Amino acid sequence: PAAGGIQEQGKIFTEAGLPDTIFDDCVSLQYWSGFVNGISLVKARWFQNTPNIEAIVLFLNGSAADPSKPLVVEPGVFANLPNLIDFSMYSSDYHGTPAGAL
Repeated sequence: PAAGGIQEQGKIFTEAGLPDTIFDDCVSLQYWSGFVNGISLVKARWFQNTPNIEAIVLFLNGSAADPSKPLVVEPGVFANLPNLIDFSMYSSDYHGTPAGAL
């Protein structure tokens, strides 16, 4: 069978495969958009060196993730983003929540 497609959802990156330093070299990063599969925590450490981010847009696809495990925004994420104007999450039957809201 051909590589890629629906059968590969959530198998490319996992929480364990995203280093805490993923954005450390992206000091001038202003916009981050991505599709999220199999990741349940947005870490504050990811944004420790990215003060210029103005917008984050995440597209959550729950078909490859555990639907009982929402995407949680760790405490401290927003404190690390002083210029943030917009934080959006779009869902395909998958829920996101700030930490402690459950």
